[in-house]
Amino acid sequence: MQMGSMGERLGLAWDRAWNNGDVDALDDVFAPDYVRTSLFDKRTLDRAGMKSAIATVRESFPDMTTTIVRIVETDDALAVLWSSVGTHLGRFRDVPATGKPIETSGSSFFRMRDGMIVEEIETWDSRDILSTLGIHSLRSTRDA
Repeated sequence: MQMGSMGERLGLAWDRAWNNGDVDALDDVFAPDYVRTSLFDKRTLDRAGMKSAIATVRESFPDMTTTIVRIVETDDALAVLWSSVGTHLGRFRDVPATGKPIETSGSSFFRMRDGMIVEEIETWDSRDILSTLGIHSLRSTRDA
């Protein structure tokens, strides 16, 4: 039997996945048919894709800490405000490691069914990190 509110369960899984690299912790809260959609680029990820995305970000920012700032929970939904800090120590997108510190934040909105998260809509824009690194366009990098 699952204990605690979904917000508490998500907080634990989030910490294990984002801060410790234990992406399989997401299986405790994400349904097998979970789908994440980015409002910024309209990209969608399934549960395996989300795990892969977290692992990739952690390769770029291995010391990154992501903190849930606030969770608002209803019977079938969660709203999460989060923030992250870290150091750019590996390639991020097309940008080689700079050693620069980054700070970013975003929001995720989750829909639940049968005690599991089935959908996430997130509002984070990766250009926030690129701007912090002094990169304002990847066009020249891609065209080279």
